Amino acid sequence: MVNENDMFLPVNWVDGMNINKKHFIAQENSFIKKSMGVAGLSVSPLNFGLVRSERDFLWMDIDNDIQLLVTFKPVEIVFPSGFHYAIADGKEFKCDLPKTESDAIYYVVLSIDPFSRQPVGMADVAESPVRKPFVAPEMNISILEEDELSEILLGQNHLVFGRITKMDASWSIDSDYIIASRFIASNPDLFDVYKQVETYISSIEKFSSSIINKIRLKKQDNPLAKALNEICCKLLDFLSVTLSRYRIATPYDYPVEMVILVMDLARMVKNSIDGWQGCGRDEFLTYISDWCNINEGEFEDALNQLIKHHYDHNKISISVDKAVRLLSLLEQMLQILSGLDYIGKKIETDLFVKEETLMEEEIEGTTTAKKKRPFFFGKE
Repeated sequence: MVNENDMFLPVNWVDGMNINKKHFIAQENSFIKKSMGVAGLSVSPLNFGLVRSERDFLWMDIDNDIQLLVTFKPVEIVFPSGFHYAIADGKEFKCDLPKTESDAIYYVVLSIDPFSRQPVGMADVAESPVRKPFVAPEMNISILEEDELSEILLGQNHLVFGRITKMDASWSIDSDYIIASRFIASNPDLFDVYKQVETYISSIEKFSSSIINKIRLKKQDNPLAKALNEICCKLLDFLSVTLSRYRIATPYDYPVEMVILVMDLARMVKNSIDGWQGCGRDEFLTYISDWCNINEGEFEDALNQLIKHHYDHNKISISVDKAVRLLSLLEQMLQILSGLDYIGKKIETDLFVKEETLMEEEIEGTTTAKKKRPFFFGKE
């Protein structure tokens, strides 16, 4: 049987009933619950978080390895439940750090209770009895270990907004942590990543076109040139139908859409390379490793890590790190290959010619000169 108090049902108003503030609070709770239910229809595990924020809206500091201090500038948040709340400027929190001797990663979590109200505001001196005129939801911060970070354990009215690390008896704040956001443009840090990705994929488009043009003009038909031409053609086809949308619409999309775009690109490149299995795949990977200053297996590892990656909205920074790493390697590879005169040419080993001096032989009292054949040695 459902507990009616947990459902926050509307009050049954009847003429002549005795009323007090509890009835109005119950009615307001009913309105809040209903509005959360409607808003929650458009909220998923992929799109809760910051709605509007300034750059550096959050300040965190660790006081003497004992306490975490947090201060907010104005910021609007949509929680997983659908509850929308704007935190006022200068809102401060304090939380004791976990007492632990072991090294570990912890997450800082903001929790809000829409149905528990705290009086706020300046009292009106003309009123009696004196009261604070408004109320705000009760908010708290807590610190959780990484294995506690799940939707089931967190609940629907929580938001992870920071990551701290205990390492070698010292605490540090992860400045690279990206807070979950409803849209890419909602978070300045996330929007910076968006612009970085745009720069990479624009360069990839340019270098791919240059490589295709060079291969066709010079009529290169060796297996390495064919494999590279196929990859570049598919990259151009892919970016031709995605780049415009990325520039115009993606800033107002969920962050996962940016990650999916790069994951799709990675899968396309990997499938193109794997299609040459037994026909030059390994030679191609070795070739780009030799020419492009990429460690052997590094490019393939970046592809596989991103393709197999499981997106977690509370850990966006991990996803974007994998995406940016792959794009950086791909751009580096295509930029170097686009500058080569010939695709498939092996790196020349420095050679030098050592010519033996004339050997004198005396034959019957006469001297004849006999030249030895030159020998070629690889430079050690």
